[in-house]
Amino acid sequence: SYLNDVDLFLAITNSDETNMIACKKAYDAGVKNTICRIRQIDFSATNGEFSLESLGITSIINPVSLAAEEIFHLVQAPNIVDRFEFIAQSVYFVGFKIRSFCKLVNQSIASLEPKFKKHDFKIGVIQRHDMSSIPSQDMVIQEDDIVYFFCRVKHFQKLRNLLGYQKKNAKQMRIFVNGGGHIGVRLAKKLEQANHKVKIIEKDLTRSYRISDRLSKSLILNFDGTDVKQLIAEGIENADFFISVTDNEKINLTACLIAEQQGVKRTICLVQQPEFISIIDQKTPISLGVSARVLTTRYLAQFIQGTNIQSYFPLSNSHIAVLELKMTD
Repeated sequence: SYLNDVDLFLAITNSDETNMIACKKAYDAGVKNTICRIRQIDFSATNGEFSLESLGITSIINPVSLAAEEIFHLVQAPNIVDRFEFIAQSVYFVGFKIRSFCKLVNQSIASLEPKFKKHDFKIGVIQRHDMSSIPSQDMVIQEDDIVYFFCRVKHFQKLRNLLGYQKKNAKQMRIFVNGGGHIGVRLAKKLEQANHKVKIIEKDLTRSYRISDRLSKSLILNFDGTDVKQLIAEGIENADFFISVTDNEKINLTACLIAEQQGVKRTICLVQQPEFISIIDQKTPISLGVSARVLTTRYLAQFIQGTNIQSYFPLSNSHIAVLELKMTD
């Protein structure tokens, strides 16, 4: 079989069933490592009826889970735009959006190093407009820069305190989620567990009833998420976050722009095309763009970069990537 010499088999079509069948066939043919993209099937709900090994799957990648997890972290720490773990999850590479109140504004890298040295904080990359660079000592940090730090996980809160972000997420928040699909429901469950007040907007009446049975605290609203009158009636101006995660990126963009126009300070938009992330960041008032494709690519990259590469993290909208290498004699 032509699969005899294959080290890794990826099944990442849009069909869960096709991917599972393909992985099973590859595994039976002798492929030891198979990665299966599964979007809709929840193995935690099968009560042990199936095991991944019996299906010939060694690893699962779930874009829904990746997107929901990413957005949840962005809500919990509103000024973080990216975060990745290295060295057995002991070190963060984390990007902060520099706001006007941040203590780093108008300071040079050289002037900040003495403050960072105590806890081994290190600035790795600065993104300004659509350019990314490894900063020189005389580079001055400006408002709206995205600054990426290396820091130990145990010192992460100290870094946030040093930047002036220590109290920005220490409260229960009012959150609108536009879209009651797989990502919206999974995100709402996580937000409920974090004790936030969640309203889910779902245009489809049948789906609205269905998701109401799956959520215990969220309020389900049955209307179009771009309906300005309905949004105002539901108190959109008092929301801390508006998150649009429908399957239509044009609707997501429109809904977030409407929410921003109505006074919502933080908006997160799910997009299909990765190119939209930089457009959102630089050309629109929308706070953040999230792409499940980008998250999926990052996850897959760690499997296919080579045996000495332990972790691989490409920055969004950048030619820069951060790698963790295993050094051998």
